[in-house]
Amino acid sequence: LCRKHGLRYWLSFGSALGAVRHGGYIPWDDDIDLCMMHDDWLKFNELAKTEMNPKFGNIILPGDIGRMCLKEFMPTNDDELMGFLRWIKQEKLFFGVDIFPVHWLSDEITTEDAAAKLMKIRAEKVAKRRSGSGTVAAYERVQQETDRAQQELIGEENSRRVFASMHSLHPVPRIWESSEIFPLREVDFEDRKLFIPNHAELLLWMQFGNFWE
Repeated sequence: LCRKHGLRYWLSFGSALGAVRHGGYIPWDDDIDLCMMHDDWLKFNELAKTEMNPKFGNIILPGDIGRMCLKEFMPTNDDELMGFLRWIKQEKLFFGVDIFPVHWLSDEITTEDAAAKLMKIRAEKVAKRRSGSGTVAAYERVQQETDRAQQELIGEENSRRVFASMHSLHPVPRIWESSEIFPLREVDFEDRKLFIPNHAELLLWMQFGNFWE
């Protein structure tokens, strides 16, 4: 679907590690991690409604990330949706693919200031979640506030850095040089070709240390 419509995605985190070190899944992993540029992610969510394999479901979790899995495991009510958000593996919940939106970072902001701002946004998001009612509606309100807060960080297309949206609660801000991500590289992953960052090995060293071990 992404290839058909020219949408940019890449394997990230544990899935990128699996691609480089194992040529596929890490044997003990239980999901797939992808990053997508935010505009492409929005387009993907619309296309998925009509063009995705009908066996799978796609959902934007309120205040979190995108997630895809078999339709039989999709949440059907607010309680199950909150279980998705809280990683509670109930009978109907199975985690397939997590999608992390990525924004261009404004060239007017230093990396240090952007990281500090993202840490503040994350802290405020966590505090508001914990002090809220714990409902889907409350999570949606918190994410709307988060979106407004990070808007001042977003730059023009093809700026020199990108950052992972605070849709997901990364423990530390994820800010990368655009040249570390693009142009994307195609690699073998199990029985198909998938994309990873241009300098995936560097990013894996930065995240995991000696990832070969």
